[in-house]
Amino acid sequence: MAQRFPTVAVFGLGTTGCHFVDALVRGGRRVIAVERDEAALRRGRGRVTAAESAVEFTTDPAAAARADLVVEAVPERMETKRRLLARVHADCPPETVFATTTTGLPVTEIAFGSGRTDRTVGLHLFPLGPDREDRAVEVVGTPLTGDAVLADVQELVRDLGRIPVPVADRPGFIGGALTMAYLNNAVAMYERRYASRDSIDTAMTLGCGLPMGRWPSWTPWAWTPRGTPWRRCTSAPAIRGTRPRPPWPIWSPPVWWG
Repeated sequence: MAQRFPTVAVFGLGTTGCHFVDALVRGGRRVIAVERDEAALRRGRGRVTAAESAVEFTTDPAAAARADLVVEAVPERMETKRRLLARVHADCPPETVFATTTTGLPVTEIAFGSGRTDRTVGLHLFPLGPDREDRAVEVVGTPLTGDAVLADVQELVRDLGRIPVPVADRPGFIGGALTMAYLNNAVAMYERRYASRDSIDTAMTLGCGLPMGRWPSWTPWAWTPRGTPWRRCTSAPAIRGTRPRPPWPIWSPPVWWG
């Protein structure tokens, strides 16, 4: 059977983008890594651990025209993602598949902005501590995504040694929706003086076996009020039309930063 998506363009060389580049190269793919300018490209190049012979680094978005799959890993802003994919859509042939790495924005809305609603999916990595391999990948389909496209993307995930987790385009998908509830309840417990921050982290990591909690970048206490949990709790209902889950007051800047 022919290899699915032999050439993949990855836009954005932050943590998620570099992770995709490394995984794709290990999976035998040729990667076109694209950044917005030379400075960002140099920074991203320094974070990629895969063999450079398998990666083409460029600031030219038109290079994606040679890719079978385009993965956007740019900042979590709807207009940024839509604008990028619309730009790339003009360069790519009709059969090219688009994937967004959004952690919670509506994939359907991103797909409409991309210009190819039936060939756009979500690919969401699960965030784990540095001693664990994030083997599961949420593969998000929209009501308009073609079945063959979803099947091909899931097969790519398997080919990369990961486990595809099919999920509908719903707020937070699976991991994000459950994690936001956990984080919001954790800070509520702290504010209600159930226990100290370290006690809650220890109970959840060592007692309940959750892989994240004590790592500084993922503990509830290290997440900034302008970061992901705050944005998710305040903006997701407006974007998705869902019932609000108000962020606990301790998330707010005056309380958080004292």
